[in-house]
Amino acid sequence: MTEPNVLGNISPAKFLFDSGNTEIINLFRDEWNDGATISLMHEDAGVDNGQTYIVPASRVFYLLSFQISKSSSDVTLSIQSNTSPDTATGGTTKARIFQSNTVGWQNGQLFPMCVKFVAGEYVTPYNAGGGNVFYSAWGVECDA
Repeated sequence: MTEPNVLGNISPAKFLFDSGNTEIINLFRDEWNDGATISLMHEDAGVDNGQTYIVPASRVFYLLSFQISKSSSDVTLSIQSNTSPDTATGGTTKARIFQSNTVGWQNGQLFPMCVKFVAGEYVTPYNAGGGNVFYSAWGVECDA
């Protein structure tokens, strides 16, 4: 009997890697966002800053890891699902994060989690505290 390929990290969730069904998605926002509400991006061939990620039809996305890699002030973050990109209006808060800026510019912190997003939703961090923040995240996209 062969062991299944288990995909996981320090988050509370583990997935069986099913070729053709399971895909690791890396998300980021590479701009110093000046307190704006912005949806996360994913890679796009030939484009340096990617494209806005939306969960495709008949798929779900499980956000397993979120990182604030640098911030200019304290971060009071709501991770929202939304059916429109780059807005907190009408969004559903799925997780809350606070990070203190007391350690200065090199203050990155990793947050393990398991948050489900369904087809047609954007992953939108909303920083109620304002200020500039770099984000990166990853998760698993699979059939619904």
